[in-house]
Amino acid sequence: MARVEIENDGRIESRAFYTTYPELGAAAESLLVAVYSEANPLPPLVREAVRYRIAVANDCVVCRGARLIPGLAEEFYDRMPDWRQATDFYGPQVSAALDFAERFATDHLSIDDQHFAALGEHFTQAQVAALGVSCAYFSAFGRLTRVLMLDHACPINLAA
Repeated sequence: MARVEIENDGRIESRAFYTTYPELGAAAESLLVAVYSEANPLPPLVREAVRYRIAVANDCVVCRGARLIPGLAEEFYDRMPDWRQATDFYGPQVSAALDFAERFATDHLSIDDQHFAALGEHFTQAQVAALGVSCAYFSAFGRLTRVLMLDHACPINLAA
């Protein structure tokens, strides 16, 4: 049960939450759609890795259980808690994004120019910007849904 009052209109609480407060909810829902849009310049595998790494950091039950790329091996998710020991498995691009995402979610002040230079070896500037916005969305809204106890059902499967 959510920690805030949400109208019971038949939708899952986390989806209804976005529209309960129209001025804020519409903007938040637009960001959700944009992050999961095909227009997001991040490769889908990178986005999924970053989403899942932040879900682990946020302890978001639903996001940890979601599998948004059909057919992606379960090993991809199983190795995530120790991804630094599996950089050969994830490859340099995903590993660079995971480093950024983990720092973003757990120690954002440690991200410096050296980290952006490393990202520049694997991503365009538009992709780096999308990585930042995606990490911000996953971190902020993952925590929001967890704190408000909305994480027993999540709208990302509907947006994906």
